Amino acid sequence: MELTLNIAAPTVVAYCDNVTRHFVTRNAMVVALDDVSLRVGEGELVAIAGPSGSGKSTMLSILGCLDRPTSGSVRVQEQDVSGPHEPPFVDRVALLEAHLSRRRGVPVDDVQGRQHSERRK
Repeated sequence: MELTLNIAAPTVVAYCDNVTRHFVTRNAMVVALDDVSLRVGEGELVAIAGPSGSGKSTMLSILGCLDRPTSGSVRVQEQDVSGPHEPPFVDRVALLEAHLSRRRGVPVDDVQGRQHSERRK
């Protein structure tokens, strides 16, 4: 009896090729990502780990279409998100509210004046 397995490679749902991200501050140019490549297949669980300041949040912001790379190529579900774009699938009010709450450590009123805790009820 002959047994043949046909296992296709997972569909790549997100990839970064040679991604670099620089930030300019008053005092210096910061290299947050330097020539990083990553491929994420459909159904894969990926963890990004590293010390503080190693570029984890920058990489996730680029993959989440919240930031753009200085150079390199980024594709999410076959769509190039490397260049200028409006962040897709993002509720900007919720994103801003989450960002401000994290920075201040307190809930921020949304546009209708309700506290974050009230909206969950």
